[in-house]
Amino acid sequence: FKEECFVNGKWVAGKEKIEVFNPANQALIGKVPDLSQANLKQTIDAAYTAFEKWKKLTGKERGKILRNWYNLIMKNQED
Repeated sequence: FKEECFVNGKWVAGKEKIEVFNPANQALIGKVPDLSQANLKQTIDAAYTAFEKWKKLTGKERGKILRNWYNLIMKNQED
């Protein structure tokens, strides 16, 4: 469990952290970075670039990627 953000293929830690709690029992789940505005802009730009590539794929190509992702999740669900 990484307490970082995955931005454009890299893990970003950030200087400050935000605590995340389970709403059912208020137990601390972990902490996520409170990214700076520069990090946030980089994240948005990376997401836009990724979407531009994604939307050019056919439905069949996207389906293969999503199916592989599902298989990986199922294979590693104990983690």
